[in-house]
Amino acid sequence: MTPVVFFVVLLLLTAVPPGATDEGDDGDSSQDVSEVIARANANITTKLIYDDIAPNTKWNAVPCTAIGCKWRKRGRYVTVPYTISSEYSTDERNFIIKTLESFHQSTCVRFQMRTSRQFTYLHFFSGTGTNNLGTPYDFQSVMHYSKYAFSKNGQPTIVAKSDPKLNFGHATTLSANDIARVNRLYKC
Repeated sequence: MTPVVFFVVLLLLTAVPPGATDEGDDGDSSQDVSEVIARANANITTKLIYDDIAPNTKWNAVPCTAIGCKWRKRGRYVTVPYTISSEYSTDERNFIIKTLESFHQSTCVRFQMRTSRQFTYLHFFSGTGTNNLGTPYDFQSVMHYSKYAFSKNGQPTIVAKSDPKLNFGHATTLSANDIARVNRLYKC
């Protein structure tokens, strides 16, 4: 089995460098996160993606798709019921609907407005988004990939709305928000 090394900030925070003990000796404190990752990945023969991800086709990183909790396919199509919050304007609602209908052109997924008999459905609403533990979105996070990560055509895959020219995804140390999130998560 090909060794797979995934580096996550939490793992780096709990890892003890070679030669260090858990009694206060932190080894060579002059090394930054990038050097630690490079040293740990030195013996990996698998081609790494973005210098720290070893692809593995034997398991799926998304447990839900691996265990079958996807929308059910009936016949040729996967039907996904949805509702849209009334807080959106007519133009915003039409934009969401048009985007959902774009799936119909090239996939077997069919989005349809929810009926009263459908108990499982998507609901589109304006919210603050996936759990940042009360911290703002952070382009300086050590976990943030570059704007060109995973691009197949050399074009950006993510652009900062506040500054489309912003360069990000090259942090080598934890940002203040990274630290705050870990401390809040573990109540440090």
